[in-house]
Order: sequence, then structure tokens, then C-alpha cells
Amino acid sequence: MNFDIERPYAFYGIIVLIPAALYTILRYKKILRSFITNPEVFSASASVTRLRRCFFLRTFFRCMAWMMLVLAYAGISWGIKTVPVQKSGSTVSFVFDISYSMTAKDGPSGISRLEAECNYARGLLKHLEGTSVSVVLAKGSGVTAIPLTEDFNSIENMLSQLHPNLISSEGTDLGSGVRAAITSFPSQSAKAGCIWLFTDGEETQDSLLDALNESVRYGIPVAIVGFGSERESELLLADGKTRVKTALRSSAVEETVSKVKRIRAGGRTDSDLTPVIYVDASEYGSAGKLLKMLSPQDGSGSVSYEVHLISRKNIFINLAIIFFLFSIIAGEIDFRRAIKNFTRGTAAVLVFCTFTSCSKKFDEGRLLFEGKLEWNRKNYNQATACFLEVSEMALKNGDARASEYARFNLAVTYLMQDENESAASYFKQILDEATESTDLQVKFAALYNSGIISHRQGKFDEAAEFFKEALLVDSSSTDAKINLELSIQEKSLQVKPDEKEIVPVEKSGGDAALENAVYSIIRENEEKRWKNQQQKTKNSSLDY
Repeated sequence: MNFDIERPYAFYGIIVLIPAALYTILRYKKILRSFITNPEVFSASASVTRLRRCFFLRTFFRCMAWMMLVLAYAGISWGIKTVPVQKSGSTVSFVFDISYSMTAKDGPSGISRLEAECNYARGLLKHLEGTSVSVVLAKGSGVTAIPLTEDFNSIENMLSQLHPNLISSEGTDLGSGVRAAITSFPSQSAKAGCIWLFTDGEETQDSLLDALNESVRYGIPVAIVGFGSERESELLLADGKTRVKTALRSSAVEETVSKVKRIRAGGRTDSDLTPVIYVDASEYGSAGKLLKMLSPQDGSGSVSYEVHLISRKNIFINLAIIFFLFSIIAGEIDFRRAIKNFTRGTAAVLVFCTFTSCSKKFDEGRLLFEGKLEWNRKNYNQATACFLEVSEMALKNGDARASEYARFNLAVTYLMQDENESAASYFKQILDEATESTDLQVKFAALYNSGIISHRQGKFDEAAEFFKEALLVDSSSTDAKINLELSIQEKSLQVKPDEKEIVPVEKSGGDAALENAVYSIIRENEEKRWKNQQQKTKNSSLDY
């Protein structure tokens, strides 16, 4: 069920209502007794019936307001939403089931399931060059044996030593292995994570379903690879006495995978969901299915979808405010007259809400604002998710301005993460689609930052052109003028290929220091020259 309570201990706050209600009732009886014993006061006051009604209504609404505040603090969430997250590169976690059932020798050529999964993993490692891999062992508990690494020799050594005795806990808890794999991925990594679970499907804790749901919630795809035969075989356990029957429980695993898909679907298409699949290791092309789950290696990146529960805190806060306002007016309202006007008031409120509801543009602006806040907090993954969502909404609504802002913010976010190629591609889109209605500040910033990227890559000609175009948009930018001069000078100072020669380390270090000093002097002179020119322009009466 898609329901969660972040802080269940908050419900203890409801207990405060008991002494508060007792105190209020005693106070009410004291006030009522003073009215009855004083005929003059009582005759000038409202009737006892109205007094009782107002008192209890006020108490009830205040109690409800307090309960709503408690529920809001408890962090109740229900319902789900998918949030797009841009990923570049990939990481994989190998989860090996090393329970005693994996020692059954019903694998290819009579080898054990444990040996079969080791051979299978070795074959996959040959196709994972440049990919970080971690190793998790699952038995009665999950243990991260090797954190993320590109040193495949250490993984090979671990594969040669896999045995049920490596973990002393009894039973099989595949869910703990999946959770250990989730924690092996950095929380703010720009690389897409993927979990490959090698098992026969035998488990004693029934925790796999919850662990798969948790992995999907974080946007981490899972592939379960089955080993062994579906025909049961008898196995002698470690105590040397107990014999059990074991087999590949593919039907149980497939049912678990289908449950995950049903729970997380919520009306979305398969392309929007984090994949969870089951493949039989003996099936032809099974390894290819696993490798297809990884992000593309051409640097273009991919978009994965994290599943988030929808927080309902705002609903309870609004209800708390409404109940508190009701408690204030409960003692003043004439309910007989109020009932007569209730229908009219309700109709007016409905009409008002209909014509003043949040527009699509307001939603886009709100998401842009949230993304900017996350960007300022350096939560770049969350910021990217907000900007991607705005970009998708803008394309659907045909809002060119919002799409322009979203792409610019995405480019700046990638630039802060040193994803220069991705940032440059978004800046190029903005410049290619620029029109007369394009925001000049966005156009200037796109040109200026494109020049910075080209300068970092040593493309000084290209950088100079970008700074020139930026100055055509905003000629008052001193930084653009200085960077233009520096790009032109550095291009002229570049050594031609046929003039290169080997320079001793000591000489190179001295020349580099001297060159840095020359560049500092040039930069200071350029700043003074541009400031003097600007001052002369202001004081001159000529129209340049």
C-alpha cells in the first residue's frame, strides 16, 4: 500500500487533548454556576442552550485544529508520483545469494548453483569496462563485501571464495541483500545505479517484495537472475542430518515482480517506470537483457524515474487553520441566520475557486522556484528533476518562455557538475531557437557561458566568437570584454604543432609563473582601459 508515516511518535501529542479537555469542562461548569447564582448577570446573558452550544463547538473545533497539526507533523503521505532524474554513466551492484540451497548441484554440467552464478558474473564483468561495481552477499542478512570499485581483480578474488560459511546468520533474506545494495550507491551520485540479484528464489523471510518497492522508489532498476533447475532435488544441510528439497522458484519470483509492477503502476506507462525484471540464467540472451538496463555509454545520459510518495502535510495544515477560525467565530455566529446564508456562501466560494484555481503557468513557475531553491542548496539532482519536469510541462502546454528558462537552468546545473558537454548542448538549443521574443538576459548568459565552456576546452577562436556575440546583446558587460581580449591573446600565444619542443621541468615551471604574471598585468590593464573608455563615453557629448 502506498501509505507512509514519517514520524509516528507524533501521535503522542493527541494525549495532550485529555487534560486540556478536562480543564475546559471544569472551567465551563464554573462559569455556568456563576451565571445561575447571579440572576442579574444570567438575565442579561444569552440562554443556557446557546451558551452550551457555543462552548462545545469552540472546544470541538480547537481540538480538531490541534489534531490536524499533529497529523501534519507526523508526515503522513499517500499516493505516488514519478520524478524524472537525469543520470550520466552507470554503476552496478552484484547481489549473490550464498545460502545453502545454492550448493545444490543442478547447474550446467552438474556444477552447483553457486559456481554457476560466479561463472555468470565473470562473463558480465568482461562487458563492464569503465563501470563501477559493488559486491553484496545475501544469506540471513545482507553484507556489502566490496564497495563500488573499478578494480575487477578484487571482485574476481571474491568470486573464487564464495561459500555459505562467509556469513554466519541462518536462513535466506534476499530483501536485506537488495537493501544493502541500495545503500552501496552514493545518495547524490550523477550515475545511474542498477542491481543484479543472483539467486534460486528460495527465501525464508519474505522480504523481497518490500525491498524491490524501496529500490523502485529510489529509481534503481533491479534484475533477478535465476539459477538452478525447477525440478526439486534433495540437499543435505550443514548439520549433516537435515535433508531438504530445493529448486529454482521462478514462479514465486515472477509473481513478486508482477506485484511490484501493479503497486507502482498507478496509471503510468512502462516507459515511465523503473524496470524490475526476472530472467533465467539458462535462457538465451539473458546477459544481453541485463546489459541493456545500463545507461548509454555515449555520454548522452538517460532519464530515470524515482517514485516518491506525495506528502499531505499542507492538507492538514489548511484544515488546522480552518478549524481554528471556526473555533473563533463559533461563539459569535447566529447559527439560525448562518444556515439560511450557507447555500449562497458555498456557491460563491465554489465559483471563486473555479475561476481562481492554479493555472498551468503558475505550476511551471512554482517548479522553477523550487528548482532554484534546491540549486542554491547544492542539491543538484533535485534541481535537475524540477527543471526536467518544467521542460516536459512546457512542451505539452506550448509555453516557449518556460521551456527556455527550464533549459537554461538545466544547462547551468550541468555546468556546476562539470558536465560541460550536456551544458553546451542545452545552451546550443537555446541559441538555435532564439527569436526576437527571447529574453535578452537568457540569450546573453547562454552566449557568455558557452564562451566559458569553449575557453575551458582550449577552443579560443570559438570562445572569442561567443564573447563577441554576447557583447552584441549586452555591450556594457566588462567581464565579456575582458574574456574576449584574453581569448584573442591566448590564441595568438598558442604554440604551433611543428614548433613544440621538450622543455625541462625547472624551466617550464619558471616560464609558467612568468606567463601567469604577464596575464595578470594584461588583465589589470584591460580592466583599466575598459573602465576609462566607459568613463569617457559618459562624459562626452558626442553621440558615438
